[in-house]
Amino acid sequence: MLVVAVRAEQDIFNDLAALSASPGYAHAIAYLCFRDHVVGYGDTLKAEDCAKLFSFERLIRTEISTLIGLMVQAPYDLTRPDTETLESYIERTEILLKELHDALKEPAKAELRKARLRTPTRPKIAVPLPMRRLYESRSSTAPSLHTPFSIVTYPSKSMRATKSGSRNTRALHRKKRARLSPGLQNFRTTIC
Repeated sequence: MLVVAVRAEQDIFNDLAALSASPGYAHAIAYLCFRDHVVGYGDTLKAEDCAKLFSFERLIRTEISTLIGLMVQAPYDLTRPDTETLESYIERTEILLKELHDALKEPAKAELRKARLRTPTRPKIAVPLPMRRLYESRSSTAPSLHTPFSIVTYPSKSMRATKSGSRNTRALHRKKRARLSPGLQNFRTTIC
């Protein structure tokens, strides 16, 4: 697995602040606002016209507000930049914002990696009794699907159903429910 080093949030934020202080950066912000928040349509507004508002590539209001806030903190120049400079501002802004998002996600990713290292194998999961009986029972009819959740992964031979819904099986389930903790006695599962 390729692990890419992520820069510190403050370094990325400082680069974003320096970029927003560039001459004519206000025009880049105006373009980003127009591109990401204005919906153009013909005679009637259709759902397809608004589809771009739900894209992950668009900047959200907090990102635009951050860029404006960084721009007004420094002395700003409102001269109109040429097209290449404007395109480079926009491209660099999107790259830095994506990098900032990745840096903000990094602590959560690190915690998930640590948790994965602590549990190298999958935990043993208890299987609901109805599912087990579907495979272990000789009966072709499906058992009742509303039975208590099993705590044991593999029941003893005495717990296996020989006939679905028999009086003996129901008695065994009552005994088993009596042994369960009070919180689990009323817990039921449904298989759809």
